[in-house]
Amino acid sequence: MQNGRLTSFALVAVLSVLASSSLAHADTMDIALGRLSLDNGVGGRVPDNDSWRALVQQQGAALAQPMLEPARTLGYGGFYIGLEGSLTGISSSQDYWQLGTEGDANAPAEGRNRFPSSVLYWQRLNLRKGLPFGFELGSSGGHLMGTGQWSLGLSLKWSLFEGFRRGPYSFIPDVAIRGAVQTMIGDSEFHLTVPTLDIVVSKPFVIANQLTLSPYMGFQQAWIYGTSEVVDLTPGVDAYTEPTPADYGNNATFATVNASRSRGYVGVQARFAALTITTAFTVDLSAPGDVGATAPLNLAHQWTWAFGLGLSY
Repeated sequence: MQNGRLTSFALVAVLSVLASSSLAHADTMDIALGRLSLDNGVGGRVPDNDSWRALVQQQGAALAQPMLEPARTLGYGGFYIGLEGSLTGISSSQDYWQLGTEGDANAPAEGRNRFPSSVLYWQRLNLRKGLPFGFELGSSGGHLMGTGQWSLGLSLKWSLFEGFRRGPYSFIPDVAIRGAVQTMIGDSEFHLTVPTLDIVVSKPFVIANQLTLSPYMGFQQAWIYGTSEVVDLTPGVDAYTEPTPADYGNNATFATVNASRSRGYVGVQARFAALTITTAFTVDLSAPGDVGATAPLNLAHQWTWAFGLGLSY
């Protein structure tokens, strides 16, 4: 009965937070691709693909599903429901964020976000279900605060080694691999999908027969795929009311983004009865790639701090 009440309370809290998140910031960080354009020298506009690539790569690093679970699975029949959040640092002082996001109602006439957020905050509802043979299936739905963008995700984890607690093999840690994918929805101008592959090592420690602490560490490889629809590069000009036939040529698609990130992370999970609290910090291990860019993008290393509160049965 008590577990049922806890579950009901958790569901109400999750739904309340997700609903309120869509009202939080008036969508100041919504992407405005039409502003990322360059003069073509003959009176028209062309896509600024380097700015687009930089924006999508930093957005993709934030979308990547963080590792908020140790290697040990829930066990056959186990179930987890949790509210999770992640903060990812971005280069908000760069033009591609100031020009490429909507800003507030007092934005300058030329179209520039004066105060883009220095972090992207994803909030997700995460569900996981234990399966036989050391497998665990997960799904999630999330919202990017300050935008109209949402995410859907799937994951599958396989624990290669788990459960060695006593005897001559008690020193062996739990080891698992996880494949996951997150895709962004809610923006009509572009599409973003980020598959990830994780390798995680953890070891649980039981304290006073009630609290279980599971520190863990691991490696994540993320692939960032971004494509655009046809975008109006002169959004301030209405070709129907202002007779400028040449403006019809200022519609274009941006170059496809195909990039990758190598990331490392450390985290810890605390479990008391059904209550689970997890936190992890992730950082790029090498300079972000700039596949297809006309010049090096020199993107900053990004970090992500993730945290979760959930119930495990």
